[in-house]
Amino acid sequence: MKKSFTKVLAFAMIAVMGLSGCGSDSSNQSSNDSSSATTGGNFKFATGDTTGSYYPYGGAVAQVVKDATDGAITLDVQSTGGSKTNI
Repeated sequence: MKKSFTKVLAFAMIAVMGLSGCGSDSSNQSSNDSSSATTGGNFKFATGDTTGSYYPYGGAVAQVVKDATDGAITLDVQSTGGSKTNI
């Protein structure tokens, strides 16, 4: 249990760090520039079956990402057949 929690926590941290690098640097843009790209969006996040352990972890990761990006990025948690199906 502790090993799987550690792995999921590590994955969540990597996911958040990876998604945080997706933003744009607005410090080089003037305040009148209306052509800046829109950041954020809604993404599907594949997990295991709803009765398994990965689905609740996926929901937790989705909440962390949403909170970390002030709702700019949302993850739609999708149940799947499991690890082999997600590859």
